[in-house]
Amino acid sequence: MSGILKYQQFFERFQPDSRVLDVGCGVGDLTARIARKVPQGFVLGTDLQCGDLTRAARRYPCARYPNLRFLCADARTLRLPEEPFDFAVSRCCLHFVRWPGNSFPAIARNLKAGGCMHVWFYGYGHCRQIEDCLRTLISRMEWFPYFRNFQPSWYFVSPAACQPWLCQAGFVARQLELQEDTVNFPNREVFLQWLRWAWGSYWERVPQSRLAAFQDSFLELYGDTKSYRARKVWLVVEAVKK
Repeated sequence: MSGILKYQQFFERFQPDSRVLDVGCGVGDLTARIARKVPQGFVLGTDLQCGDLTRAARRYPCARYPNLRFLCADARTLRLPEEPFDFAVSRCCLHFVRWPGNSFPAIARNLKAGGCMHVWFYGYGHCRQIEDCLRTLISRMEWFPYFRNFQPSWYFVSPAACQPWLCQAGFVARQLELQEDTVNFPNREVFLQWLRWAWGSYWERVPQSRLAAFQDSFLELYGDTKSYRARKVWLVVEAVKK
């Protein structure tokens, strides 16, 4: 079963009148699915990318989803005017927070006592082969000038690193583990398209005129050109607010 299907299994715990906070909701596809699960409840999707929220509001308007709202907000500083939520969920977001646990106090602040946080974000070892190849590539003289002072915009942490953050935020962990999810790509072009999206902070450093050479050099390092795949590693956290 894919990671996204495993993540959505948690939605079965929602009651028709549950209040759900979705942190890092993006364009709102999963947020709208949650709203359909809680017809007498309320769902708030938050994200720091206001452009994504504009698209989300257009795709899922209030006329069709009266129990759904979107708000531009930072996961690290959430202080919402709404009454506390029963559940807080997040997928593919918190690895962009420096460090991911910095978002836990803000999430706890907006949960009821006994409320549940269920979050999936990329964890320690995520796409290690890809990241190792990219780090090797940008250290070469040919590419290094484009990557002076480069710092990745993601933080892949371990369960052990998360435990103190949960305690400090007033959570009791129910589940705290790494889960693997291998994605296979049908061909070279689809793989490269995904790389440009998922690892865009590398690609955007390279001039357009040199992108083809950069990609060819990466694939040469990557080696296995007969099977394009990525080994995702998710850090799955389920915790209850004291």
